[in-house]
Amino acid sequence: MSTEFIQPSIEILNLRIDEPVTTLTDILLAGICFYAFFQTGKLEKSGSSKSYFRLYFLILGLGALVAVLVPSRRAASVEPLTVIRYE
Repeated sequence: MSTEFIQPSIEILNLRIDEPVTTLTDILLAGICFYAFFQTGKLEKSGSSKSYFRLYFLILGLGALVAVLVPSRRAASVEPLTVIRYE
């Protein structure tokens, strides 16, 4: 017998957030990546490895942020284009 685990939606100030644990994790990851991006820019070392690390953190942070803002296909099949919505 298999049971499917479904994360419940939560509402904060009339803002519905689907999959809140995943959303929180993505926001945390994006924040850490943007922090690392700006901190690696302050390093005195130069070279291609520094540029690659900065680009890596920037792209990973943007990807995590897009994951929060753009609905997943599973959520889109239930309610098209509304992972976060105002009521």
